[in-house]
Amino acid sequence: MRKQLEQAEAHASAWATPRVWSASVGYSVPKPAAFFGRSAPAGIVVVLHLPEAKDEPHPLLGLALTAQHLLKKAVAPAIILLDLAKLVPGGTGAEAAALLDAEGRNGTALSHQFGKPASRVLSKLLGSGMHGVTLLATGGAAQLALKLLGATEARAMQAVGRLVLIHPRLPPACINAQLGPAAAERYAALGSVVLDVVFETAAASERRLPALRHVFPSGAEGVATGSASALLSYALTCETNDGGSLQPLPPFDAEQLDGSGRSLWLSELTLSISPHTKQLDIAIHDAAHIYTDVLASATASDVSATAAATAAMTLASPSTEEVLSERLEVGALILRGSRCVLVRSLSKPPVWRGMRIPSMVARKGEPPHDAAIRAASELCDIDGPAEVVALPAIPPAVVYRPDGRRVWVHAL
Repeated sequence: MRKQLEQAEAHASAWATPRVWSASVGYSVPKPAAFFGRSAPAGIVVVLHLPEAKDEPHPLLGLALTAQHLLKKAVAPAIILLDLAKLVPGGTGAEAAALLDAEGRNGTALSHQFGKPASRVLSKLLGSGMHGVTLLATGGAAQLALKLLGATEARAMQAVGRLVLIHPRLPPACINAQLGPAAAERYAALGSVVLDVVFETAAASERRLPALRHVFPSGAEGVATGSASALLSYALTCETNDGGSLQPLPPFDAEQLDGSGRSLWLSELTLSISPHTKQLDIAIHDAAHIYTDVLASATASDVSATAAATAAMTLASPSTEEVLSERLEVGALILRGSRCVLVRSLSKPPVWRGMRIPSMVARKGEPPHDAAIRAASELCDIDGPAEVVALPAIPPAVVYRPDGRRVWVHAL
């Protein structure tokens, strides 16, 4: 029986495939057209994720933190992360480092256990209509990125326009196999790929940059240290040659919205062959519940390093905690027939520009309807309780400030 179980586990591991996560901004879970096809935007970032340290936190924690920072700055339309840990028998740690080193020194031949499954998934993603892609890898995964560029189907890899390596760990055997005399010819089919590199030290840059620039002559390089999320953000946005010691990114806020009221959506992509059409079938599922479970089970150090303590991924009614924390801004919709009352700031300089619905931040413990009446009283210079009445049967609506702040508007 034990032998049969071992054979079953070996068979399952042989067919293991990477999990694919994504982060994008929108009003709902993205559709495949947001990433693939002719209408897909250029500049999507694809991350090869395989930590070499043991007991690394779940990749969704770091993805949420980094994506919030990058997507807010419109650096990339979306980030797709290939979690390669399922291809490693031990998950992460020494086993992962050994597999990456073996893949890096073995020329163009992809291993059945590791290289080929990673190549298949990457080929499916890039060959589904993506273009102008940024391929990013950290540490030893840089060896896999270089090898996949030259060994994966050229038609799919032509979608890559930029390669970003963060603290690349490139042993001499990998340099000889992936950046040797035949490397330039192998990568020539991809066209002009820009290479940006962030090294951990100046000495590492002096040691490895000449070999990289021999094959990828264009791009930027820098030296920086910091958290994984901060380094990824710096690598994709830096315009200077030296980032120094980077500051941690702001905590993840699942309720943060942009000026159009869009929020960050974490999703999981599944790629399979349809039994009916025999064509690639891509499905995208909301991963909010997975993120919530991961965050609940994460240690305090994991959360402080990669995400904040909030995990709500959907819009909900204002909670008691939200009111008590004095974060809730309440507006008053004063209806007069088919018209409503708007206010203008008379301060010099004005507190806000133009006309808007009267609103204020609720006081600690103040019910939302009372806060709405107070906003109407103070900003419209009226005796609120005597002139307006709350309409609790009408649910509040939500409007968004240009800076993305959410305002709960109650009808009076």
